[in-house]
Amino acid sequence: LGARAVGLALSPWMALGGAVAVLLLVDGHLSTEVGFQLSVAAAAGVIGAAGAWRRRFIGPAVSAAIGAHVAVAPILILHFGAVPEWGPALNIVAAPLVSPSAKRARAAS
Repeated sequence: LGARAVGLALSPWMALGGAVAVLLLVDGHLSTEVGFQLSVAAAAGVIGAAGAWRRRFIGPAVSAAIGAHVAVAPILILHFGAVPEWGPALNIVAAPLVSPSAKRARAAS
């Protein structure tokens, strides 16, 4: 948002990389925190899914859920030894409910 305010166009990947770099410069120990790793992986999954799966007739909410799940799976396996089985299915069921709510919220603001 700061880059856009001064007229710079950043790709989502550059924005994520910049945010991660700043956070790690402020606190290098974040790299060892599972929550930080999962957050960065999920954000990368959402960004990747936006370009890759949206073109395959999958809605943005569903593609974001699948992308995030795929991206965090290796970290979940590494730290916890398992990946939730129902996560993607529940996100796909919830996606149609979230999209209309988000559209209404945007329209109201």
